[in-house]
Amino acid sequence: MSKENLIGIILILLITLVMLFYQSSYRVETERNLQPQAKTDTVANDSDKPIKKEIEPIDTTHYEEKLVYVRTDLYEATLSSRGGDIISFNLLKYKDYMGNPVELVRRRKDVPTYRIDANFSDGRITSEEMYLAPDRDTLILSESDSTMEVNFTGTLKNGAGIVRRYEFHYGSYIIHHHLVLVGHKENTINSMKLTLACGTLPTEKNPNAELRYFKGAVLYGDELIKKGLGGKPIEEHFDGVSRYAAVMSKYFALILAPEDKPADASFIYGQKDSLMVFGQILSLPHFQSGLIFNVNKEYFEENDILYFGPQDYFALRKYGRSFEKVVDLGWKTLRPIAVAFLFLFRKLYSVIPNYGVVIIIFSIFVKFLLHPLNIRMLRSMKKMKELEPKVRAIQAQYKDNPQKMNSELMRLYKEHGISPFSGCFPLLLQMPIFFALYQVLSYTIELRASPFILWIKDLSQKDPYIILPILMTITQFIQQKMTTKDPKQMAMVYIMPLVFFFIFMSFPAGLVLYWTTFNILSIITQYFYEKKYWAQEG
Repeated sequence: MSKENLIGIILILLITLVMLFYQSSYRVETERNLQPQAKTDTVANDSDKPIKKEIEPIDTTHYEEKLVYVRTDLYEATLSSRGGDIISFNLLKYKDYMGNPVELVRRRKDVPTYRIDANFSDGRITSEEMYLAPDRDTLILSESDSTMEVNFTGTLKNGAGIVRRYEFHYGSYIIHHHLVLVGHKENTINSMKLTLACGTLPTEKNPNAELRYFKGAVLYGDELIKKGLGGKPIEEHFDGVSRYAAVMSKYFALILAPEDKPADASFIYGQKDSLMVFGQILSLPHFQSGLIFNVNKEYFEENDILYFGPQDYFALRKYGRSFEKVVDLGWKTLRPIAVAFLFLFRKLYSVIPNYGVVIIIFSIFVKFLLHPLNIRMLRSMKKMKELEPKVRAIQAQYKDNPQKMNSELMRLYKEHGISPFSGCFPLLLQMPIFFALYQVLSYTIELRASPFILWIKDLSQKDPYIILPILMTITQFIQQKMTTKDPKQMAMVYIMPLVFFFIFMSFPAGLVLYWTTFNILSIITQYFYEKKYWAQEG
């Protein structure tokens, strides 16, 4: 959640609570005066083929760069013989705002995407210095050929042998990567550093607004540490058990995770990087996140899982490696609520394929859950109105003794089973719902680019013509006018809806739709009980 929107939500909470407490205290004072861990998707790990510890030397010192093309049903990728690296990766199921496949990886100034830093006893060798030989140049996967692999083999300048094998799977964003590095007695491997060095790229219509969501992350122990970029470059190291490294944008993520045992350390680097995106040069936050393995022997072998794809919470959770933690669903205490909402949204969407309609149905569902409490609040308001003569009598009797007056008023309210602050409770119960819903509508891939009707093409973005915020303001005004009876409080009836308008106009259209629908339902409920139910009771 951005700082601006967080401030807006807090203002909504504070202003509304102040208004409710003001109304309540006024009554007290004036009326008296709230993929499985073993499997990935349906893809089994077919990496049981052993890689020999004795690698046949291949002279690649002057090797010309060769490219390997990969296509599955989900993405197109290009690999390079220079370092055996992934130099482009485009998602076929997701489009950027210009209608092109989302570009997750692009070679930047010859910086590797998945970088290797091998520290030998006689020095360091990096991916940029490795020229490897691929054993094929094209991989086209299908349902019948659902798993394919490519091997990059070479001999480094210090005589060490290296093999990088990538296994691609049809129907999955998971890639299995296998690395073998063989030194010799005179030149042991001290440590190995594996880095997602490519950063991420913007995909949305307003790339500058999207940049604040770019982050580097590591799962350090069981805690996901995310780092954004402020005004200065960052360089953070974490010594100890590290289960994966990631770089991410608002809706997409690249994750690197050891398949067997965790790494010995991890790190996050971040700095600004100028890049041409959507026809304009942007100063992008460029994050590098990676893992460090202590080796101290002649031989190093590592099996890794790479995930290059959308931040799909339920798909990521299937892998059993806490990948789903990269999805921003808000504070820890509210995260279960957001997950429940997202689950409900997806189920409703499977029946009604329009998330705008789903949000309206969800609003009705929330209103139904809060209905008993709202009716209790309305009844309390009615009783408060009926008690006005007695309240005025107590005020007159104890006008020179405020303490006694307040105690007598509270005794009166207790005798009639009402609370002057009952109007606050429905709001307080709504706040966790509101915060959790904000995260779901703003950050989940399901709501990205989801249209509703006519002018609303994306429920995760603000209403371009502010029509929904205007409707929300009108309904907010009507609702407050129905609930506010005291002429001295009428100023709040006009001020509050305007405050809400300026806050909500920058919120996701889906969130404004929810609030507007809830207001309309509240108006209908209050009208029904005032004109029908109360008349029968009276």
